[in-house]
Amino acid sequence: MNSPCDTEITIERSHQRSSRIWNGGNATNTESEENYNEEIVFFVITVATGGVIQAATPEILDTKALDGGGIMIRWASEPKAVYRIEYASELADGATTFETLFEDYPSHGTNTLWTDNGDYTKEPSIKRPQDAPKRFYRVVQTGTSTSPVNPTVAITSPGNGAVLTGLATISVSASSSELLSEVRLYVDGEEQWHSDDGTNFLINTCEWSNGPHMIFAVAKSVSAIEGNPLDHTVTYGRAVSSYVNVAFSNLISKLDFSEPFFEPSEGQTQRVTATFAANVNWTLEIQDVNTNTVRYATGSGGSMRFDWDGTGTNGAVLPDGLYSYLLNAQTNGLPLGGGGGGTGGIDPPPSPTVGLREQALKAGQTSYSLPPPPMPSIKVHDVWYSWEDIFGPVPPIEVQIPLGVQEAFAQNPEGFSTVSSSGNVSTAATAANQSNRAPKRKPKVGVKNKTGTFGVCYQTCPNGFLAQAPRTGWPAPLPRFVAIDGRPATSGFLNWGTLKGSKPIADGFAQGMKLGGWKQKFVKGDSEWGPLDIQKSSLGGSNLFNSCNLGLLVTHGCFGTTSEADSVKYTYLALFDPKLNQSSYVRLSDMNFGSPGANGLKWMTILSCNMLRPENITSMANASRLPRNDNLHLLLGASTYTYAFPTLGIAYASNLVFRATIQESWINGCQSAYREAQLLGARGMTNPVTVRVMGLRSCMEDRLYQYNEPDPDTAFEIIDTPVFRP
Repeated sequence: MNSPCDTEITIERSHQRSSRIWNGGNATNTESEENYNEEIVFFVITVATGGVIQAATPEILDTKALDGGGIMIRWASEPKAVYRIEYASELADGATTFETLFEDYPSHGTNTLWTDNGDYTKEPSIKRPQDAPKRFYRVVQTGTSTSPVNPTVAITSPGNGAVLTGLATISVSASSSELLSEVRLYVDGEEQWHSDDGTNFLINTCEWSNGPHMIFAVAKSVSAIEGNPLDHTVTYGRAVSSYVNVAFSNLISKLDFSEPFFEPSEGQTQRVTATFAANVNWTLEIQDVNTNTVRYATGSGGSMRFDWDGTGTNGAVLPDGLYSYLLNAQTNGLPLGGGGGGTGGIDPPPSPTVGLREQALKAGQTSYSLPPPPMPSIKVHDVWYSWEDIFGPVPPIEVQIPLGVQEAFAQNPEGFSTVSSSGNVSTAATAANQSNRAPKRKPKVGVKNKTGTFGVCYQTCPNGFLAQAPRTGWPAPLPRFVAIDGRPATSGFLNWGTLKGSKPIADGFAQGMKLGGWKQKFVKGDSEWGPLDIQKSSLGGSNLFNSCNLGLLVTHGCFGTTSEADSVKYTYLALFDPKLNQSSYVRLSDMNFGSPGANGLKWMTILSCNMLRPENITSMANASRLPRNDNLHLLLGASTYTYAFPTLGIAYASNLVFRATIQESWINGCQSAYREAQLLGARGMTNPVTVRVMGLRSCMEDRLYQYNEPDPDTAFEIIDTPVFRP
């Protein structure tokens, strides 16, 4: 397959068959996979300047370099399968280290596609393929959907063949007889930001190139809420909508930003670029959160480039915070290939898109056609065929010309034309001007410097695990094990189920905080962290959370009904390390939250069952064993059982960045998520939930952007708030 693109990509392919033993077979809360063979496919991709894609095995793998630097990958897939996409920067014989790019990705049927556009939720971030000299891919089947009833999902608007301009709302309808836990939107295989309501997704079409694009949605359902009780089985269903082919048509296109999180204090420069469908006079306004313009740039031509050093007009020093970029473009009647200039303006080669719209108008037509996107190969009885061989030619995308454009052309056919000297014509939906505010597209965030930092650790426990109860430390014959959650104090193993909802909680929280101008310090899941990362230094730990301003920890939790040898009744985090294949317990008092200075930890949230249970907190407080020091403002969690409902993270973060108090944000976020769960059926949520906020009175009204330092002369307060009743 040969396809025009901005980079040359050479792909080598090899197969390796490996057998994967599914651990945790004794756990009842699993996806019920047994032993199976997984196919590991290696894709070696070398990127160079200019050229075309050259695929060694196009009948097995279809790849495409996308505008903006992404790489679309297609592979042969099994229906109902679930995949993980991994990458490596270098290959080493027998010792290549692959990192996860994306996981829990559902099959689209016999052929599946996904686009790598980097991952800025990782620390350090994974760059876009265009910014990396090499990238090696591995696609691994990790399981299958296990629910007997999969959800349904469809894009209800726009329809197939629609033309989209500027900001566009993509409406998704998803439903399930079980509990609908996730709905995601993809453009050309690239995941977009979450939707606040799970139905309406806002995209900025000016951040893509003009022409055909493909959108689809993915839904996931669960049979019950993960969390307590620990003895119910959770199954998962997944569905992918039909592909919807649309066209983006704008005067402003390819609006892009070099830095996903702009920090001029680190020596960075934010390069803002755009391409225009005609020769224009453009004005770029950099605006703060109150839409005050703090920096101007102007120019003309067929494209724009402006390098911002983070200062305001006349070199004024600007405060840290969120900034957006408002771009205005007005056609000037000059040929597309000439007449450039201005602040940072550059002209690209003429667009390969011909003036189909203007040609149609001159022919008296009300629509024109664009070529369809490339379709995957089809496997039939172990033989690969082209899409056209099986289904016939793919029809072109019919684009209706807006009525206003038709009227403008009828009034002034000659003046309307934007034909360049090379014969290329604009296909923008508006002939004369367009304004657009960005960024909206994931993962770009319009931030100047960091307003604060956050960190997240979570565990999904994908197979469940067994863990022996904590030891008491009492000498024999006294009880050797702590009685957990009111159960008898025996030497038996406790069964801990899956917490797959913790990953979307972490992802949603990270997304919301970054949109609010907060910088991600770390987001670590499963094998990326362990007890020593969160324990205090006196126990040999590294106090990971004390390196950021705001922390979120999501995992299993429990309380001791009986005390340890020091007569203290503790609460515990129940952890599993898949690398070491072993479980462990970490006492709440094993941690020490709070660190001084502007970069120190101020607020810590633990989403784990019973972590702040009143009887245990009192016991620990009486023994001076609370996990806080004089630098911590607030400790937030739950005094009861909790549930890992996927939308809790984004609900919590949304309240935080919209300037509610920390206390209100935690309460409102939990109430919102559990209310949604209750409306959807709340399967598995059998216990009431009460959240707890602990801290000095001087910090109870803290907000992310306005807070008081802890005053030891004020009272220590504990506030309990019921957020769910079954």
